[in-house]
Amino acid sequence: MRMERLPASEFERRVHAVQESLQKHRIDLLITYSSEGESASCRYLTDFWPFFDFASVLVPAEGSTALVTGGPESFDYAETVSRAEKIFINPLYVEVSAPQWVQGGEGENFKEIFSKVCTRTPKRIGITDWSIFPSQIMVQIREAAPDAQIIPADDILLGVR
Repeated sequence: MRMERLPASEFERRVHAVQESLQKHRIDLLITYSSEGESASCRYLTDFWPFFDFASVLVPAEGSTALVTGGPESFDYAETVSRAEKIFINPLYVEVSAPQWVQGGEGENFKEIFSKVCTRTPKRIGITDWSIFPSQIMVQIREAAPDAQIIPADDILLGVR
């Protein structure tokens, strides 16, 4: 049985509710993490379900939501179904058994992505899906915002949901 897609306005409402909570908690940026088996955060905020590759949603306290995923196939799929306003490829999000030709492929790191999503380098970053968030991605986030306080923020998203 196929269900009708939720309207774009529902995703806008969800993101706005998250942004209100971020502002209340003085968090500049929320970063989620999703996989094929743990897709809830990504699906809730953007209607994108990662297959093979992984995904994050970046929700700045003010501004447009961005989706980060791996590989060219995920990018094409995200352009078709995602409700995120911006979509980026980061090579760290490529599937773990990626073919040789994909690894180290084109894409942007978080320093580049932050410059396109945030009005300034974030000082407080909330991470959701804390228990499954990959260390390699965390390292790149720390390199992109070395002075930022990085805190668990599952309660922010769960509170809105």
